This record gives sequence, structure tokens and C-alpha cells, in this order.
Amino acid sequence: MSQPTEDPRVVALRRAFDQTFAEPRSEATRALVDFLAIRIHGDPLAIRLEEVSLVLSSPTVVRAPSRAEAFLGLAGLRGEVIPIFSLATLLGYPEGSSEGWLVVARDQEPVGFAFAELEGHQRVEQSAIRTARESESRSEASTEVADGRPVIALHRLLARIRARDTRPDHSKGAMKT
Repeated sequence: MSQPTEDPRVVALRRAFDQTFAEPRSEATRALVDFLAIRIHGDPLAIRLEEVSLVLSSPTVVRAPSRAEAFLGLAGLRGEVIPIFSLATLLGYPEGSSEGWLVVARDQEPVGFAFAELEGHQRVEQSAIRTARESESRSEASTEVADGRPVIALHRLLARIRARDTRPDHSKGAMKT
């Protein structure tokens, strides 16, 4: 029995696709950074996509008791049970809805952060990212500003959670240090 012949267009597309991985990235590609654009209590914020492993709409979170004010409960995702925290509470916002969206941090031990409003994907030139002034920062978790949005560093929030300090500092709008 003879082998079916592949369409030459499919072969050419596959070769072009494979070649993109063999060539070094162009300067233009390296100069762009991808973000998840979100809003919390109307404030525009961003999360670097390189820190995200998963984004979900309306996840089921099972409430569980905890002394951590920001802890919402547990969710079953991809065969794992992971803790879910309110991003708004961790950043010192007043209580409000954290339901609607979930971002899971890219880490050895997955942790989810719930928030209410997703705006979408944003690609920003590296040159448009700058160090945040104190007045622009919601907490020590946001030390950069990208295209006018404070950037929330999930790795910093994970460090706070692992240090068992998830209390917001309501006097300054930031978490306690």
C-alpha cells in the first residue's frame, strides 16, 4: 500500500513554522512584553503573562476556613487542588467581589488569584515599562508600570503568602511588610 502524499502547502507551512524556532528572535520581538490587563475596583492593573500558567473564567471555589483574610478557599484544577486568594484583598482594596476570573501563578506549587474584571491581553514595548513611583504602587507587589498600569508581580505575592502574611495594610493601601 502506498503512502498518501502530503499537500505541498501543508509541507511548506510546517517547514516555515519549524524554522521560526530555529532562527534567533528579532530585536522587535525581544522588545515586547505581554501582559494580562485587569481591573480591580475600577483601577487598571497588569500581570506579566510570563508569571501566569492559566486563566479561567468563573472557577468553582470551595470555601474553607482560614485566618488569612485574603484566602477564599480551594479549587480543583487539572487534577490538583490549589488554594485561591483574593487579589483585591492582597493588594489592600476594600472588600468586594473577587469572583469572575482566576489567574494561576506559574510556580512549582500552583496558587490561584481571583479577581473580578479581565480586560484582555496587552503587548507593551519594553521601553514603555518603568519603575513605579510610590504614588502609583498598590503594594510592594507592584514595582513597575506598563503603559500606565501598575504591574502586579505574582512572585512577590507568592512570597508573602508563603511567609503567612496576607494581611492588607489598609492605612497605606498596601500589604503589611
